[in-house]
Amino acid sequence: MGTYTVQLSAPDGARLEAVFNAPSLPALEKRLRQQEYTLLRVLPPSADVTLRRASQRIREVEVVTVLHQLSASLKNGVSLQTALASIARDAGNPVLRAVLIDIESLVRSGDDLSSACAAYPALFPHLYVRMLEAGERGERLGPVLEQIAFLAEQSMQARQRITTALVYPATLCVFTMVVLLAVFTFTVPTFTSLFEELGVRSLPLATQSLLWLRNVGFPLLVFAAPLVALLFGFLARFVRIDGNRFGVWLRNRLPIVSAVYHELALMRLAGTLSAMAGSGVPILEALRLAGGSSESPALQGAMWTAIPLVAEGETLSAALARSGLLPATFCSQVAAAEAVGDLPAALRRLAVWHQGRVDYLASRMNALIEPVVVTILALGAGWVAVALFSPVLGIIRSLSGG
Repeated sequence: MGTYTVQLSAPDGARLEAVFNAPSLPALEKRLRQQEYTLLRVLPPSADVTLRRASQRIREVEVVTVLHQLSASLKNGVSLQTALASIARDAGNPVLRAVLIDIESLVRSGDDLSSACAAYPALFPHLYVRMLEAGERGERLGPVLEQIAFLAEQSMQARQRITTALVYPATLCVFTMVVLLAVFTFTVPTFTSLFEELGVRSLPLATQSLLWLRNVGFPLLVFAAPLVALLFGFLARFVRIDGNRFGVWLRNRLPIVSAVYHELALMRLAGTLSAMAGSGVPILEALRLAGGSSESPALQGAMWTAIPLVAEGETLSAALARSGLLPATFCSQVAAAEAVGDLPAALRRLAVWHQGRVDYLASRMNALIEPVVVTILALGAGWVAVALFSPVLGIIRSLSGG
């Protein structure tokens, strides 16, 4: 006997929300119809609020692993409840274990897996839930879970590749700030005291600039850095430019970075459409979900342009090409796949190809950023050395001359 929270329409047209116990959803719908009520939608079960908040501490790689394990178990003939219970027992993360136990409890009480997963939107976005619903309708839950796992894993690996490309330059910058702090705190005061004791009155320009930076510039930087970070956070969260979040707008205007994220968006688009086409999601809804989940304004525009054209009977490739926002190679490969009825596989191959492009551009970005950062650090180290030791050399020369 399952418990269902539903939205229904009463005989007088009023909309109601109620909770029912029924052996199955079709049985509940039949019972409501006999009482002249119309079932509008089944609401997802509400998870424990504390558990839902704690679920944000579950890493993405753990969710991908669960999806792979669940897909393999179903393909090997293990029941859904048994698979969820087994994966929960093996989970090393206690929060993940609690979430899986809760999902298994909901499934055991009669809920579908899609409905149970919808209670945890931080782990299972609406896109995944709709694919699960399509897989449940077509009794293809195992293959659909595999497609979701592939989509999530591909996006995760691409993001990790971009992050890795930026780690080394960021580490060098942090190390430089630490070294500068140590120099300004311990080394510069020692040399300043030495110059005063020796009666040095005229300091080189490099030394004067170093002392100004130590006494004025660096404290201002330390004071302003948190304010700049807060300002950027405010802009990224609340400010929109041309309908896009500030961070997305800025990212799309940086050289190389914009190219990397454009390829990433194309990879996600191809992977999402492939997974949903293979799951049995209707093409119009697949386009809507793909557009809604994309952070690229160009690809969002392509999806919104394509939807009415596809609804009027145009092929997907023709509708995407008419938007003028997608690469011609992308549209031509979609057209070839439509002609032979191989659209999901072709889109998946496109996703893999664009993932390779993301890896290449990320490596190129790292190759360009690294020498620039190293050059700046070398110039900075040379400037500090000249600023500190040029007065000392001047003192030595004056003493030798004396």
